[in-house]
Amino acid sequence: RIRTPNIDRLAAEGIRFTDHYAGSTVCAPSRCVLMTGLHTGHARIRGNSPGLMKPEDVTVAELLKQAGYATGCIGKWGVGHPPPPGDPAGNGFDYFFGYLNMRHAHNFYPEFLFRNSDRVPLPGNKVARPREDGAGMAVERGQYAHDLIAEEAIAFVQRNRERPFFLYFSSQDIHVPRTPHPRFQGASELGYRGDAMVQLDWSTGEILNMLDEFELADNTIVVFS
Repeated sequence: RIRTPNIDRLAAEGIRFTDHYAGSTVCAPSRCVLMTGLHTGHARIRGNSPGLMKPEDVTVAELLKQAGYATGCIGKWGVGHPPPPGDPAGNGFDYFFGYLNMRHAHNFYPEFLFRNSDRVPLPGNKVARPREDGAGMAVERGQYAHDLIAEEAIAFVQRNRERPFFLYFSSQDIHVPRTPHPRFQGASELGYRGDAMVQLDWSTGEILNMLDEFELADNTIVVFS
């Protein structure tokens, strides 16, 4: 009922962990677990309260950066706030583009995204009663944020294809409020929820295609969670 050929390809060509559990039932602690490798009981962020990762938290990005990898976080960081606190750069990432704050990410048409610590305006988008962190409801829609996020992920691979790299592509496609791009609306039999999943599959495919194009697929570990 939901066609996901690119994610199906990962399952067919790779290993399926069918008894694997996420770190939590909600996103912020799950992201903290994914980045730190800690059980939720030991991780700094335990729920979806506005907690922050701290520089002393050791992440997989820090370890890979020490090993010479280029490290990039593209999409939703979700465990921080606008810099200086909660900046991905403080947790091992050379490059960041997307949403820092979880509330900011509840809008697919925000007035701005972050590139590292700088705000990148999105033309044509207007938010009613915007907060300092960018959170708010879109009342005018011009630039769809996820298009830029997908482009940034591909560009990161292009820039770093000649060296080891770690890309944390944290897509918000299927996260509430689930607002698939108009070109994906009607792509499934399950309405906007399924359409968002089809869009996520497309994003995954764009990255897999890039790995194939630059002959990196056989030397790259891809983890889909």
